Amino acid sequence: YHNAMDVVSLSAFMLRLSELAGDMCADEVLEKRYGLDAFAYRNALALSDLSEIETGFILEPGRYTESELLRAAQRLSRLERVDDALCVLERVFEMGSLSAGEKAASLYLRKKKQPADALAIYQKIETAIQEDAAMGEWSKAQKLDKIGAKVRSIEKKIGGNHVKSR
Repeated sequence: YHNAMDVVSLSAFMLRLSELAGDMCADEVLEKRYGLDAFAYRNALALSDLSEIETGFILEPGRYTESELLRAAQRLSRLERVDDALCVLERVFEMGSLSAGEKAASLYLRKKKQPADALAIYQKIETAIQEDAAMGEWSKAQKLDKIGAKVRSIEKKIGGNHVKSR
């Protein structure tokens, strides 16, 4: 019963927030009357429904944290907006997130069927790991083994496909 009431009250709360957003209150009204951080509130609303949000809005500098961008990319992928998800993941990868690079490479393989693009990203990840002076040797070796196996697998696949097309 308690959990059911939590779900019902959260739904009512979200409906009320939707009404506020529907009114498109000025930021001052949101902040003074309702005690909401207008910038954070509007960003949260945008992330909750990515079906029509432009990638440029998502990637605007300072708008979202790295973890929010990773969640946005995951949602974009689920909405079959794979190119947009890749754009977000590649930006986060450029910011230094190796996991974003791995996710982008995986999308290139699974959804786009572009192993050459996945290979290029994995090779960049390999280079970043090799150049990371702060990473411990054992951890570096583990990660290089993992990425190296993926690189070899893709190179084999590309080579095999190349031979078959002759």
